[in-house]
Amino acid sequence: MAVTNAKGLYLDNPASAVVVNYYGIQIEDESTATGLIYPIYQVGPNGKNYFGSPMVYNPTAAQNITAVGNTILANGRIVQLTANASYTLTSTPTIADGTSGQVVTIVNVDTTDVITIQDQGTLGSSNLRLTTTTFAIGPRDSITLMYNATVGDWVEIYRSNVI
Repeated sequence: MAVTNAKGLYLDNPASAVVVNYYGIQIEDESTATGLIYPIYQVGPNGKNYFGSPMVYNPTAAQNITAVGNTILANGRIVQLTANASYTLTSTPTIADGTSGQVVTIVNVDTTDVITIQDQGTLGSSNLRLTTTTFAIGPRDSITLMYNATVGDWVEIYRSNVI
């Protein structure tokens, strides 16, 4: 097979070498200006592609919810929320459109306040397709969503209720 284009960085750890320091690449922000997203993966000894372990995502600075009309910014893979009171968000959209296939986990890092989000069927134009009509994101709770451009909404893929 002929390779037309090849780009990237290759790090090798020969079995005979003693590795003192490992160095890698950290991508701060995904850019979709070209419509392409380039994943990072490891290639195993058998040539199989797989993600390395552990995969670490840096959470955003906590977004403070101060009114029912606040919109959650999907500005990172892990989005942290706090609030100055418990709110049921009525913002439309509750989370602005993402990039198709973008995944975000929203974590409530507040110690007492609950932030409730609503499904598109309950709050029109919420931009959320949840498995229930609402989800109360209590302290230490989280929800993981994936943006689907065909559907035009954030689709729930996982949630945790720890209370």
